[in-house]
Amino acid sequence: MKSESFSQPSVILERPALWSRLFVWLLVSSTASAIFWAALAKIDQTVVATGKLEPNGAVKEIKAPTGGVVREIHVKDGEAVKKDKLLITFDPTAPEADLNSLRQVRSSLIQENQFYDLAIEGKKPLVGSSDLIALLKLRADLLSENRYYQALINGPNPKTTTTEFNTNQNKLLAASRAEVRSKVTAARLQIQELEKQRSQAQEELATAKQVLTVNQGILKRITPLATGEGAISQIQYERQKQDVFTKQGDVRRLTDEVKRLAIAIDHAKEDLQNTVAGSQRDILSRVAENQKKISEIDTQLSRTRLDNKKKIAEIDAQISKAVQSLQYQQIKAPVNGIVFDLQPRSPGFVVGETQAIMKIVPNENLVASVYLTNKDIGFVREGMTVDVRVDSFPSTEFGSIKGKLISLGSDALAPTQERQFYAFPATIELERQILSVNGKPISLQSGMSVNASIIVRKRPILSILTDLFDKQVKGIESMR
Repeated sequence: MKSESFSQPSVILERPALWSRLFVWLLVSSTASAIFWAALAKIDQTVVATGKLEPNGAVKEIKAPTGGVVREIHVKDGEAVKKDKLLITFDPTAPEADLNSLRQVRSSLIQENQFYDLAIEGKKPLVGSSDLIALLKLRADLLSENRYYQALINGPNPKTTTTEFNTNQNKLLAASRAEVRSKVTAARLQIQELEKQRSQAQEELATAKQVLTVNQGILKRITPLATGEGAISQIQYERQKQDVFTKQGDVRRLTDEVKRLAIAIDHAKEDLQNTVAGSQRDILSRVAENQKKISEIDTQLSRTRLDNKKKIAEIDAQISKAVQSLQYQQIKAPVNGIVFDLQPRSPGFVVGETQAIMKIVPNENLVASVYLTNKDIGFVREGMTVDVRVDSFPSTEFGSIKGKLISLGSDALAPTQERQFYAFPATIELERQILSVNGKPISLQSGMSVNASIIVRKRPILSILTDLFDKQVKGIESMR
């Protein structure tokens, strides 16, 4: 056994070469250094947002305040303009005609109201419409007729007759009053005649009663003589008796006549009173009717006057709008800037009300208006540093522009046809407004598309590697 063990070849262990040991230590130290550096070193974590350059002040969209026809175009597309420079002139023919028409209508209404004021005050206007003149003439006639009726009742007033009545009215008044006096006089004469007849009838009645009394006494005395003694003839007795009957009939007739005349006198007195009262009643009724018509005319005048005042107020408002519309016939630049998207190309262009006719890009510093997605908004805050690259000038050749985030939307905007995602709007202020191209400064222009890298935080490189490893592990775990 011992001899066999010594017969096998011996294994000699040699120490590795120096370079191998150095390589291993170098590899270990490099790995340790890399891990240590990855744990301590940090890089900028950025969020990329896209958008475009815009003026700090919004682009001014110029709209026509009122519709019209373009008479003259004073600018061209792309032309630089200063504030208050005349841009477009519209044809003022139609607005001027509207304004003149409104002013004429207003003047007519004011003049018409002055006529109404004169009419209500009892003065006669010099001119006016035919309807107004006819209405005022009717009112004046009714007033004159009422004065005439009042004069019939109260008698003419010497102070007013010569001024308010003309010759014909004075004659008519005299004739009417004479007619009334004639009727009253005739009624009174009739009463006097009836009273005279009644007096005569009363006298005849008294005489007839006396004669009847005498005849009745005679008949009473001769009755015994005719029936008993025969002192007088039967014929005389009968004749005396007949005379008594006749006188009794006369007394009855005259009594009836006195009563009839008394009744006739009462009727005549009533007729006299009715003549006077009836005349006054008819006159007062006509006065009341005329006064009612005058009140209706005054009401119509006042209502028309009030309606005219309302129309004048409405027309004043329309005139103010027409004057303003006339001022709008010249469109001026609201700010300094560049004309853009000019719609009218030649005179005669018809512009609708509130139609956009051009835009003016203000001569102000440009800012980058960008949009951030929901997943990128978490660490973004106002004041962060931004690296802006203009797509028109490659950043590898022309560099980028530093900026600062000055505003951030508080809520996400809904997707649009151009932007198919929910986005938070953000505004970036640029440190400079030019880029150097071949040693020459080139100004940036509104509307250029940009990409903005917003530096949100410093992050260790090791955490990035661990995130990648974590994503791979989770990806494997989620596989089926």
